[in-house]
Amino acid sequence: MNKNVKKGVAAAVVLMFLSNVLSRVIGFVRTQIQAGFIGTDHIADAYALSFLLPDTLNYILAGGCLTVTFIPLYQSLEKRSPREAHEFVSNLLNVGTVIFLFSIVLGYLITPAFIAFVGGQELHGESQDLAVSLTRLVLPAQLFFFWGAVIKGIQFSRQSFLYPALTPLIYNVGIIICGVALFESHGVAGFSVGVLVGAFLGNVVFQLPGMQCCAVQWYPRFSFRDPHLRHWGLKTLPLIIGVGFTYSNMVLIRFFGARSSDGIGSVSALDYSYRLFMVLVALLGQSIASGMYPFITEMAMENRRKDIEETLFPLIVQIGVILWSITWILPFVSYDLIALLFERRAFTAHSTLITSRALTAYAPGLFFFTAVFLFNRLYYAFEKTLTPTIITTISLVLVLPLFFILSQTWGVVGVAFPSALFSALIFILLSGYWKKLFPDSKVHFLWLRLVGVIALSSPGALMALGISRFPIVDQAPPAVRIFVVGGMPFFLLLSLFNYLGFISARDLLNKIRRRK
Repeated sequence: MNKNVKKGVAAAVVLMFLSNVLSRVIGFVRTQIQAGFIGTDHIADAYALSFLLPDTLNYILAGGCLTVTFIPLYQSLEKRSPREAHEFVSNLLNVGTVIFLFSIVLGYLITPAFIAFVGGQELHGESQDLAVSLTRLVLPAQLFFFWGAVIKGIQFSRQSFLYPALTPLIYNVGIIICGVALFESHGVAGFSVGVLVGAFLGNVVFQLPGMQCCAVQWYPRFSFRDPHLRHWGLKTLPLIIGVGFTYSNMVLIRFFGARSSDGIGSVSALDYSYRLFMVLVALLGQSIASGMYPFITEMAMENRRKDIEETLFPLIVQIGVILWSITWILPFVSYDLIALLFERRAFTAHSTLITSRALTAYAPGLFFFTAVFLFNRLYYAFEKTLTPTIITTISLVLVLPLFFILSQTWGVVGVAFPSALFSALIFILLSGYWKKLFPDSKVHFLWLRLVGVIALSSPGALMALGISRFPIVDQAPPAVRIFVVGGMPFFLLLSLFNYLGFISARDLLNKIRRRK
């Protein structure tokens, strides 16, 4: 990979990383405010379940997977003919808008039956009615997400990341402001109104300057027979027909959470812990994947697979060092972490207990969740969109019995832990099939390095356990316990990996000095 491309990748990853950091900080504030206002009772469960149908609509109509299939097609069209690329975008927006509007109306009509099905016996009476009304409030936001996916896809194709990086920030701010301002008069519905406002501002209003910079022209085209639309549809269809990784986890959490033996509050507790869990996944997986993907697609079009592996595989190992170190330590600080972040007002000690149990059970999947995001981009870049979908579907079929059994016996742990196993199985199959596709791939060296990372980081659990047994530590405030029980083993492990050459603090410091 030449130096200019490396610099471009680094700049994009840094920008998306900073965007994710800021959005996750604001997302933390959003989650803390929601937890404080609604806790983990039947209202919180109704609010969590209200996102299931809108997200399903978004997933079925390809809004969630639009960018990964859109970027390679748009890049190739624009290189050949900018007008042809703009006509494709116009047609996609026009056709997609009509389909989304029709589907939103249909979704509005089927909401009561849908909520009754997914809510099980936990939601009934006023709780079910609340979930229905909140679902209908959130449904129209999916149209804004669709528009935003197209607009951001164009900017990503041009390797322009600034305005797309603002989307999650604006979205979360909209939810916070509306939720707090309207809670006294409209209750939890104020947060749902915030979803609409934040989605429109973040995905549309604040993306328009970026569209102007890209000089995209709109044409009044509306044709289902457009060859480029059909080509995009054929590439996207496998992602829709099969089971998407993020979407399937969302469905599993809410569906089986509503049937958990822990009863009322299980759905919201799983939701809070999953949001916290996904912070690290987003920072180290989604930010890197989003920043690197446009460059990976360009290298894939030039058939430079080895360059892609040389760039991505060392990053996966370094991410593994950080996340496996956290994984072994997290069970010993999860209760204090949840108490410090959420325990106030309606979020009680019982809420802390059930949420921390779910977070601990998610921990083994921390690295695998992140690695799946990265490995999926490899397949998407080479336009092998069907493979990740088939592998995810097979993995789901294999682990689904565990969800049915364990959710009834282990409660929220029985929902979160199979989710971690689900992600691990997907990563193993994805990386294994990559080696089958490309026998000369260095993926076997990646496996060996990761096995070493898992083994070498495991003593972190013993260190955290030993430190937590000291009486003076046990009686300390949560923030102190998190720093001592979690922080000390974590930095010792990083020092060990630096000494063994898995990561390099010297290279990092040199990069910082050069940037200064």
